[in-house]
Amino acid sequence: MVANSSIGNKDIMIPIVKGIMIENKNNMNKPRLILDPKKVNETIKVILDTGSNISLINRKLLTEEMKSMIHNSKDIVEFPLLGIKESNVQDVNIQLGDDVYKFIVTDVEVVDVLIGNDILKESIIDQQKQLLILNNRRYRITYQKSKEYKCNLNTEEEEYINSKFEEDEDIKDKVIEIVENLPSTICDILVKTNPSEEEIEIITNFISEEFEDVIVEKLPEISDQLKKSRRNKIIHNILIKTGMEIKPAKKLIYYTSDDQKKVVEEMIEKFLDLGIITRSKSNYSSPIILIREENKWRIVHDYRNLNEVTVRDEHPFTPADNLISQCKDSKLFSKFDMIMGFFQVMLNPKHQQYTAFTTHIGKFEYLRMPMGLVNSPSTFARLMVETFGKIKNLLQYFDDLLIHTKENYKKHFIEIIRMLLSTRSAMASLLLSNNVPFHVVKKMGRWKSNETIDTFYDKRIIGEKSGGFLNTVVKLS
Repeated sequence: MVANSSIGNKDIMIPIVKGIMIENKNNMNKPRLILDPKKVNETIKVILDTGSNISLINRKLLTEEMKSMIHNSKDIVEFPLLGIKESNVQDVNIQLGDDVYKFIVTDVEVVDVLIGNDILKESIIDQQKQLLILNNRRYRITYQKSKEYKCNLNTEEEEYINSKFEEDEDIKDKVIEIVENLPSTICDILVKTNPSEEEIEIITNFISEEFEDVIVEKLPEISDQLKKSRRNKIIHNILIKTGMEIKPAKKLIYYTSDDQKKVVEEMIEKFLDLGIITRSKSNYSSPIILIREENKWRIVHDYRNLNEVTVRDEHPFTPADNLISQCKDSKLFSKFDMIMGFFQVMLNPKHQQYTAFTTHIGKFEYLRMPMGLVNSPSTFARLMVETFGKIKNLLQYFDDLLIHTKENYKKHFIEIIRMLLSTRSAMASLLLSNNVPFHVVKKMGRWKSNETIDTFYDKRIIGEKSGGFLNTVVKLS
């Protein structure tokens, strides 16, 4: 946290413990700070700041006798809470519990006492129960709104090589706005070098709540707002080669068993509900085929006749092994998946008729871009580049997004926020259950040519099958 008078009306929550300063009758050379005192009317505010490497006490709290115990120092000390540096500072030894700690003496009015990470590094802060456990003693925490402090996270750590390809200004501004308004608990966790599993879960919960419109469990409906968004600029077209026609397909049903029919019926019901398909009166038709994989049926479309006469869209793709090499020096990874990726692309209404397919319960056609079309991968890649191409620390491969940084949680968090804001701007959606943030890797495994990005992430980065958005940090040897 950092004091900043330019924030205006922006509030953040500051963790506070009540306290009092008294003279130590058992050791007159060391004043005593008592936290969470009982049956005391007048108390001072003791701020908890794990992002600070020093602890502070206001000079006005010291009696004349206590002031006689102040020591002068020629050290240069940075006050993280206040955003300033001072030389020739003064300090005083204060007893807290059974131990004695050095506090820097300050004259700044906004601080009574601040306990930094020099004291809190061995403590436990239970944010749910609002408890501080320090030296086996428990103290109650309260949270107070403040307009005088903000999170000290730098959103401009790296410059882009070519300013023409910088991210949109509105994305930059929103990143700064979110960072400046972060709860102090999040700020304190992000400045740590090794947050606990519980602290990582706090961050991921904050992210999922802040972007609940982006990280979803169900593909959103096509809204008027979506049609006006920049994502709607990329629609899938099916252009037929000049002088060629789509060969009529025999309207055969290639599946017969009851369990296969049930799978088809479930897919049709689901896709109708999500607005992916609609009933069709098209003169065109392609069959569907059911393939048995991992003890379940997978439905695929046989669009070969349509693909033969479709004008090719040769969009370039970066080989997956080349992409992985870009993050060889990274130690911190977060994986996100687009929810039903291809179905987030709109299909040109004039070309929907070409996608018609026949089932035992009728004929249907797609409103959104289906898999199986020869140009679907190219159109989807173009959407991903348009949405995420300007984010430097983001590796993208089809519907997989991999944020990678060195082991710096502040930088990594900012990159996640940047990616999520870009997703929101494009009105795209990520799948809640497949997002796995903040995994630490000691040594990167080698890429195998037959692996997908998902497989590589699961086996080489996580070391296990990913299990959801709230997975905790895993360190590999």
